[in-house]
Amino acid sequence: MNKGYILLFITFCIGGSLWLEKEVSITSTNYKKTIPEQCELYQLTENKSVLLDVLKFIRTNEELPLDTNTHANVLYLRGTRCFLLQNYEQATPYFEKAYALAVSSNDNMLLGGICNKLGLLQRQLYNDLPIAKSHYNKAIAFYSVSNHKELQFNPYLNLLLLERNERKWNTVIAHAKKCIKLAKELNFKQEKLCLLHLYLAEAYFELKDSNKAIACLSQAHQFPVNENCMSSVLLHELWGRVYESKGDFHKALQHFKVVSDKQAAKTMYAENSFRDFLAKDFARENAYLSNKNRTINKQRSLLVYSVLAFLFFGTLYLISFILHKKNKKRIFEWNA
Repeated sequence: MNKGYILLFITFCIGGSLWLEKEVSITSTNYKKTIPEQCELYQLTENKSVLLDVLKFIRTNEELPLDTNTHANVLYLRGTRCFLLQNYEQATPYFEKAYALAVSSNDNMLLGGICNKLGLLQRQLYNDLPIAKSHYNKAIAFYSVSNHKELQFNPYLNLLLLERNERKWNTVIAHAKKCIKLAKELNFKQEKLCLLHLYLAEAYFELKDSNKAIACLSQAHQFPVNENCMSSVLLHELWGRVYESKGDFHKALQHFKVVSDKQAAKTMYAENSFRDFLAKDFARENAYLSNKNRTINKQRSLLVYSVLAFLFFGTLYLISFILHKKNKKRIFEWNA
């Protein structure tokens, strides 16, 4: 009888150990596979829901070991969260550490995303345009090596915006044409094509080439866009400037009034959108904490059950051992 209990106890312990080892192994494997995949998906889509989901996944598995590439992805995602929340000073060290790790793991796509973000941070924090341009050019180079043409668009657009800010209109025209070519090849949204033609029109207008500017404005009209988007605002602003240059101040004022109204609406929408993002992030933080507490309670319960099982089988074994010894003694007495 005692042998049967011993065998059952050993089977229970081995089975429990294998189950726990399997759970940890599966979780660890998913962790190292899921994070790079989700990070790549976020870079390709810039979907905030993807970002929030993978950050929640990271937090619920933060005790697991990281390899170099996975760690670089984690730092990039955490830096991106800080960037979206406009915590630029907190975001910078994340991206700098991620860059060092991504270089050692030779992840060119991730390096491109990091360099693009570092360029934006240089622009936001220090207004250091030369360093920002250097980061954007590095991002383009890394994306080119990783064969992600669709991701080259953002650093090219960021370069365009920097040159536009510096009023280097010939360079703006060159970057705008490159972006238009990429957008057409990749079938980007109509709004982006409209906006790029407007940047082109603005540059020609500033260079006193009204004919080319009006031609670009006419091309921009071919792409239907939302009335409250940036493209629509810039479209009215440029037409206002065209009519103003021709001396038609009545039409110019009509367009400028539309610009004023749309900019106010756009600011309100941006603030609401940002608040929505914060609210979702806060809700997910609470969900994470609840999930973490449930996990801890589950682990504690498992530990208690294991101890109780050990005591139960140990007690059974002890009882069976005592009974067996008594029976053995009685048999000896009877035989005597």
